[in-house]
Amino acid sequence: MKYFLLDYDHDTREVSVTPITERGEALGAYSEREREALGSSHEVVLFYGESEDDLRRTHARYFFDLAEMAERVLDRFDERAVRRGSQPSAPA
Repeated sequence: MKYFLLDYDHDTREVSVTPITERGEALGAYSEREREALGSSHEVVLFYGESEDDLRRTHARYFFDLAEMAERVLDRFDERAVRRGSQPSAPA
């Protein structure tokens, strides 16, 4: 498991992810980045997980716009419908 320091800029929608393996280093980097971001459009978050792919899946709002997230949700419903033998949803 790793720590992931995420820095999301609400103005530009840009995100950076820094993987960190050591807990103390992660907490220090998070605290420092939080101080730097104070009063800015940046949101700084520290996550703990298996992989960056997991982070992208569980916290998609930082990585995808609303249309992309909706498409991903519909794709998941279609995948489940196919597994159950139902028909996928019709495109909008």
